[in-house]
Amino acid sequence: MRPHSAVARAYWEVTTLTDSVEAELLGACTADVTAYWEVAHEISPDMLEQPHLGEIWEAIGEAAQSMDRQTTVVPLTELSTRIGEQARKVLMMLYGEGLPSHAPYLAREVQARYTRRQLRLAGEQIAHLAERETDVGQALTQAQEMVHRLQAPGSEASYASMDDVVDATLAEIETAMQGARRGVPTGFKRLDRELGNLQPGGLTVLAARTGVGKTMFATNLAVQSAKQGNCVLMFSLEMSRSELGYRIIGTEAGIPAPRLRNASAGDPLQPQQVEAVRAAQLRLHETPFWVVDESRLSSASIHSWARRQMGTTGLDLVIIDYLQLVNDRLEKRQRVEEVGYTAKAAKRLARTLDVPVVAVAQLSRSAEEYNRPQLRHLRESGDIEQEADVVLFLARQYDREDGELIIAKNRHGRQAILPVQQVSIQNRWVELEQEVEHA
Repeated sequence: MRPHSAVARAYWEVTTLTDSVEAELLGACTADVTAYWEVAHEISPDMLEQPHLGEIWEAIGEAAQSMDRQTTVVPLTELSTRIGEQARKVLMMLYGEGLPSHAPYLAREVQARYTRRQLRLAGEQIAHLAERETDVGQALTQAQEMVHRLQAPGSEASYASMDDVVDATLAEIETAMQGARRGVPTGFKRLDRELGNLQPGGLTVLAARTGVGKTMFATNLAVQSAKQGNCVLMFSLEMSRSELGYRIIGTEAGIPAPRLRNASAGDPLQPQQVEAVRAAQLRLHETPFWVVDESRLSSASIHSWARRQMGTTGLDLVIIDYLQLVNDRLEKRQRVEEVGYTAKAAKRLARTLDVPVVAVAQLSRSAEEYNRPQLRHLRESGDIEQEADVVLFLARQYDREDGELIIAKNRHGRQAILPVQQVSIQNRWVELEQEVEHA
């Protein structure tokens, strides 16, 4: 069937794409940025069948973040400078066309068609599984996982009856009593006991002053969780994956990362150190841990990467290091408003994908005047505290390794102070056996 609108018809004729719904959606969002914001959380670039449309969709998102409130039409020049030559040709056919009021319907249709394509792909993969000489039970489990991943985020109804709520809660209690707790463990046993693990849909903020060791703590948490079989996606905006690699291998091997980095023909590692590194490599292989180390990621890009990971391998935990480096530049907005926007986007990501999100945050300079950071120090960095379900402060004196992990906000339990220690030589934070303080 040929599409109805002129722009969709032209696009259908010029390209090989018969699905004009995607073209109409992009046209509607360029005509009115409000339409984009209404559906932005539902659509990611990988849902669009034509690569050029995915590129244009990302450009619309980036341009929308820099627009002031008075402007509704997404500027053509803003989009053209963000995309390649082939995408610009497609953009010229779509720009300003389409009805913004149709965007929610078009977005649902794009999402449905994407899911159908994924369903066809899963069917082919399941058929391939059936042909393989593998254990039937294992093949069935893999097939069930493939189908489960097809569940589009946000496709379930957001309402439920009292019966549903009560039954689901009781089921969680019974499961916990049988030893299987809901949520994703951090690998820090006392912290997991206080929080009841990291909860799906929840935003945990890990904050500290510069140089305290918050990236080290976040990396320890990520690797420990992944080693327990959880699929972890870490966005490292400050540190490259090479730097993370040295730290992670150093932690596993018990060798300082600088020693690994400085190893050379003139200063080789000792035989036992080489053996420890190779053993660490074997332990880390097949660990479901992925890193995105781009330094100029926006919230929209993070959301897109996370959706892609969810669709390919599944996703149990997202870590963002760190929040203030996310590139959400909003024109004519103060920095505190930009950070607030980023915090809201992180919480929306957690809710949309139903996974826990841990966002590392840097505390303001005023926190350096106190031994223990306060929630008000976080308030100076936008709406981070308001959006967070859990706020953790990592505190220590710069000349000491022992410190405190402070649960300053816990929507599901008590505030507490856990004694911890930074073992710098192993690039690792550990919990101490001293008594936990409760507020």
